[in-house]
Amino acid sequence: MNFRRVNFFGWVFVSLTINFADKQQIRNRKTENNIKGDSFFSGIDQSDEQTCEKYGNCQDSDVRPHKCWGYELGCTSPDKWFRKPHCDDTKAGRYFRTIEEKVNQFWKEADFGYVKSVKDSLQFVCRPNSSQAETSSLNCSKELTYCKAQNLYVDLRDIVKSHDRSQGNVFTPKVIGGNCDVDSNTLTEDGKYRMELSSWLNELEDFTSLSFQPSQSKHCDVVVKKPTIFMKLDAVVNMYHHFCDFFNLYVTMHVNGSFNTDVNIVLWEESQRRSLGNFGATWKAFSSNPVLYLGAEYKDKRVCFKTAIFSLLPRMAFGLYYNTPLIPGCFKSGLFKAFSEYVIAQLGIVQKKTLLNSSEPIRVTLLSRGTKYRKILNEDEVIYALQTFPEIQLRGVSYMTWQNEDKVVEKTEELHPRYGDNPKFRNYAFDVREFMRLVELAVIKVRRSIEEHRKEHNR
Repeated sequence: MNFRRVNFFGWVFVSLTINFADKQQIRNRKTENNIKGDSFFSGIDQSDEQTCEKYGNCQDSDVRPHKCWGYELGCTSPDKWFRKPHCDDTKAGRYFRTIEEKVNQFWKEADFGYVKSVKDSLQFVCRPNSSQAETSSLNCSKELTYCKAQNLYVDLRDIVKSHDRSQGNVFTPKVIGGNCDVDSNTLTEDGKYRMELSSWLNELEDFTSLSFQPSQSKHCDVVVKKPTIFMKLDAVVNMYHHFCDFFNLYVTMHVNGSFNTDVNIVLWEESQRRSLGNFGATWKAFSSNPVLYLGAEYKDKRVCFKTAIFSLLPRMAFGLYYNTPLIPGCFKSGLFKAFSEYVIAQLGIVQKKTLLNSSEPIRVTLLSRGTKYRKILNEDEVIYALQTFPEIQLRGVSYMTWQNEDKVVEKTEELHPRYGDNPKFRNYAFDVREFMRLVELAVIKVRRSIEEHRKEHNR
């Protein structure tokens, strides 16, 4: 058996063969397509001809009905949606009178209905001054999870520095504001969350009405004309947490109504990190420019941004996907499918299923944690059992979980100081015989998939 151990998670994965081809031409073509409108369907080559590409233009044509994401005006029918979720009525959960009602609720919470809810909640925090030619504005979601500013002024001279990452107000400019009329009621804590990765309240609560226009260069040491997207990141060393960042950046593009990748992504941080982790290549799906750091790039300067977006955040209350309250029995979110297809297409990733002989070895990878918590306590026994299995090498990705919870025993002598009540942060011992039975089922499933692919290939 071809077996290897990776220090990361305590689960078994089936590896996927991916060829990273030089697809710069495809990326350039997609960038051109992406700026057409806020209803672009991400395909491998170009926009679907059935897609309504202009906002609100989702009326059926004489030839065929248009498709749409679901949040556009005129796109209320699930039959028009990019993908209609599926719900199983046999699963437990909150009460719904009909399956369609359950599907719609899932769509609102975990699909493009979530985008619609953010767009519908937008309100002026700072209303543009109608008497000025190039006034400023700040438009935000009700919970300050997303904002868009025009002619934003940020003064980074003599800022108060804090190195305590546990404090919500980590990096605060000396002045942030615009030439517009602030509605102070929108900047209170009422209905908002102050946790660092849950909202932009800490950064925007002191937003100021300025007497001058930031568009006038005499007030700015630097004028940034390229659209800027501000972000606050979760843990970049962890794929699950870091892809919460990328996923919410993708959702932000939908809310903003632009897929243009000629933008600046600026991390709301005081200094530059030594590394952006192992998933740095993913940034290229969203911007053709290097990732910048607010405090490092514009240190001790007065900066005027023509257009600035405050991105949706990775740990929003009832957000996607870290705190998603999913309805039991529902799946096939179009939003998640679209995100996956978008990233794959933007990066020019070509997935090829080349294995045709099901008797070839299958590779099993055990992802192992080297931390104090969330460990497989009898990992050595599991590894020993895996090494006795016949020849294995894995292609494709297949998800399986425990069928009998009695075969997984939680044994945590010391609870995590912060997440003690969370079962994710406990240590577990596996029933080795049951573990190997599940591995064998996974191998059978992969071999069956290879045979089916071979038959299709030989037709």
